[in-house]
Order: sequence, then structure tokens, then C-alpha cells
Amino acid sequence: MMEKISFLTEILPYVKKFRGTVFVIKLGGSCVANPRALQSVTSSVCMLGSLGIKVVLVHGGGPQADELQNKLGYPVVKIAGKRVTDKNALEVTKMVYAGKINTDVVAAMQKNGSQAVGISGVSAGTICAQKCAVRKVKNEKTGKVEDVDYGYVGDITNVDTHLIDSLMENGIIPVVACLGTDNEGNVFNINADRVAQQISIALRAEKFINVTNVPGLLEDKDREHSIISYLDVAESKKWMGSGKVTEGMIPKLESCIASVEGGVRRAHIIDGNMPNSILIEVFTNQGCGTMIVNKKDNSGKVQ
Repeated sequence: MMEKISFLTEILPYVKKFRGTVFVIKLGGSCVANPRALQSVTSSVCMLGSLGIKVVLVHGGGPQADELQNKLGYPVVKIAGKRVTDKNALEVTKMVYAGKINTDVVAAMQKNGSQAVGISGVSAGTICAQKCAVRKVKNEKTGKVEDVDYGYVGDITNVDTHLIDSLMENGIIPVVACLGTDNEGNVFNINADRVAQQISIALRAEKFINVTNVPGLLEDKDREHSIISYLDVAESKKWMGSGKVTEGMIPKLESCIASVEGGVRRAHIIDGNMPNSILIEVFTNQGCGTMIVNKKDNSGKVQ
């Protein structure tokens, strides 16, 4: 009994602090593909909603898009970790992101007792984008820097939160697929980390939580328990420049840095495979992942 009282004493200040604020949670495609992880995350999201926290859920779906693309006989092309999206790949991303995955996440939310509505960045012009410019990318095989056209990959130019605000005000959790459109009606595939980042900035969110399949930022990528639990933007940028941040962690840490610099109070990277990881990170002193803040003073206190 005393342990339960101690736990309540620990979480109640957080509940009071966060009630009425906005959390933007990005759910990676690997977590959506894992039934246990999806159940844990959607259950935690529903719990946040019941405590008076407004939640926007943004999801990716890269592994599922790769799988369908291969089944259809369309080659999956990635350069520097980014999908080259030709017309066939774009059709696949529309089917997978706004179709299968969005529906599965909304259904999981309904199962856990929350009202949710699936939308994409195309809905009501929520995510306005433009075709990303040709990028100069180093060819790992030849060592030469080459011009790369990523096709129907978009860069976000504006976020209109009208639809998201309307849903949240009515107690409904928006579930957002990472697509966007321009004024000509062209649809673009957009990195889900970037979508969640820009939505969190536009909503002036209290937290941006990136739920992935790793414990957080690791001091040693080969040791799961070497989690860096707490750092500020300056420290995060040093890690980005160290060469130790690689592959999928690069856009995750970049989006956390950008969201905090854009006005979001806290950004987090946590493991969706760990049961109740969102609740542990948000409502306990020790947390379970990596938290990024704007600035710490010499004592480590957040400014």
C-alpha cells in the first residue's frame, strides 16, 4: 500500500503540470508492426487523454511500405537512408500510410476506449509541402558527391492546425499520416519525424515524444543500457557532429533539436517496445529514454 501511495505522490505533480497541454507523439512504423508495442502505446495515449492532456499521434510506416512495394515488384531505392519516391512508390505510400497503418492505429485507439480520427497531412491542407530540391549526396561506393532527385518527397512549407485543433477541442485524438500536398494538389511523401516536429512547433506543444524501437540516444550504440537520459540542445548538436549518431537516429535527434529550438518545451526519444514507456518517461522522475531541453545551467538545472 505504501508503494502505491508513494507512486501516486510522484506522479500527481506531473499530472497537474501537464493537464490541458499538448503532447505530439510520433510512432515509428516498426512499433505499429509490433502488436504488443502498438497496444502499449495506444493504451498510454488513451491514459494521457483521460488525464486531460491533448494528444496528437503522428505515425510513420517505412517498413510496411517497403514490404508492399517489394510484393508489387517495384524496387525499393534508398539513398543516404531516404526513400526515392517515384510514381509507383508514391502510390504505395498513399495506400500504406493513409490506408492500412492509419486504420490500424485508429482501431487500436478505439479498442483502448478513446475516440480517434485518422487524417493525413493532405486533409484540410494540414501539411503544405513542396517537392524537395535536388540534394548533393555522397555516393558511399564511389566516394563522389552526386546530385540526387528524390522524386515525390516533400519539404514542409506550412502547417495549418485548424483541423487538428478542432478535433482536440472535441475530445478526439487526431492520428496523422505523413503525407502533404501543394497548392496544385500534388501529393508528397514526407518524413514522419519532420511532420511530427513541425506539428509540435505549430501547436506550441509541451512535449514532442518520438517513440521508436531503440531505448534512446546511446553513448555506445552496442550497449543498450548506455542511455544518455538528459541533455540540452548544445550537447545534442555536439553529439550530431561527433559521428556517433548514425542511420535512423539522425532524423530523430535532428527533429528533437528542431522542435525544442522551435519552442517545444521538451523532446523525448523512447522505446515503444518497452511496456508503458510513455507513462514512465512522462510521469516518473527517472524516466526511461532520452530527454532534450533547450538549455541547462552549470548545475544541470533546466533554464
